[in-house]
Amino acid sequence: MLFLSKDHEEKLMQPVGVKVEVKEEPGGVAGSAWNQEDAFLSMIEDNPDLLQDMSLQLRGDPNVIAAGFNHSRGEAMQYADDRLKRDQDFILENVSYWTQMILKHIDKALLRDRDFVLKLVAKSHYLFNYAAPSLKKDETFLLEVCRVSPLALTYMDSKLKKKKSFALQLLEISGLALGAIDEMYYSDKEVVLAAIDEKVLQIWFRISKDLQKDRDVLIKATQFGRAVYSPKLRKDPAFLIEVIRGNAAFLKQVQKPLLEDRSFVLRAVIVNHEALKAAPLKYKRDQRFLLDAISENARVLQSVPISLRKNVEFLTRAVETNPEAKTYIPAKLRPSVVTGTSSSTPPTGKRKVERAAGSRKRHR
Repeated sequence: MLFLSKDHEEKLMQPVGVKVEVKEEPGGVAGSAWNQEDAFLSMIEDNPDLLQDMSLQLRGDPNVIAAGFNHSRGEAMQYADDRLKRDQDFILENVSYWTQMILKHIDKALLRDRDFVLKLVAKSHYLFNYAAPSLKKDETFLLEVCRVSPLALTYMDSKLKKKKSFALQLLEISGLALGAIDEMYYSDKEVVLAAIDEKVLQIWFRISKDLQKDRDVLIKATQFGRAVYSPKLRKDPAFLIEVIRGNAAFLKQVQKPLLEDRSFVLRAVIVNHEALKAAPLKYKRDQRFLLDAISENARVLQSVPISLRKNVEFLTRAVETNPEAKTYIPAKLRPSVVTGTSSSTPPTGKRKVERAAGSRKRHR
């Protein structure tokens, strides 16, 4: 319920709190009636400065103060009573990028409160601009901020923006932090390589033109999804192998002539066993190819077709080729692989005869 000071009751023609009467129109449809409370809040929304002359009781009403935020970008908070200026729930409910001026008028102790500031940052990275200077210099706290919103670090202390060791710590958390540190690092290869992650497309424009052409930078960027535009690099086996080392799925983007090259595909599967999933079907069916790959990288066994992962004969040959492959064989099949037999595999030759004889004896 809202209550007006006497000076403003006259402006509204009748006091807030008057019971709203709803008239029944013919046919039983309820007609509309003027809502005094809504009219008052609408007046505050249109002219937030009216709040400065209102009673403390009104300026302590959350609904009244909140009504003035939209048209003032939050400046109406200056008229709120001290209780609302300390009310974290009220502030967090109403503050946003569009009403950020609220933070100019709240209790300054809140802007030194780590938990409260992190909640602000979660709402909008722009709000970190209002945090206490001490928090903007606190490296431990800034690492927490980076985990919530790397872009908020734009407002951190300017000296820290030039501290390379701290920049590298931030970039371990998120490559987006590149946009918050000093621009001199956009041409620093160590920093740029540290910044490249799954958000590379969002920071690429910040990287210096020279480093955008750097082979190591391009390899890592492509591993995280950046397209390879250079015709020369798209035909460079060594470059492509390094990309596949970190991004197995990239094998699907390799041009057809290289996919027809057994040695290239073999090398790709060896450096990243998951590349087998992206390889042409003929390689997945070629046991000789698969065993050649397993001989160099036992983990390839994890990526072979499921039918072969259950084939004791193939698994035995894989272990013979590379003993480490046994690690990647399902536990229930390992005893069979060691002896070369399996209850699910029909016996052949002499063993088939022996098994049949044994079966007859048991059924006698």
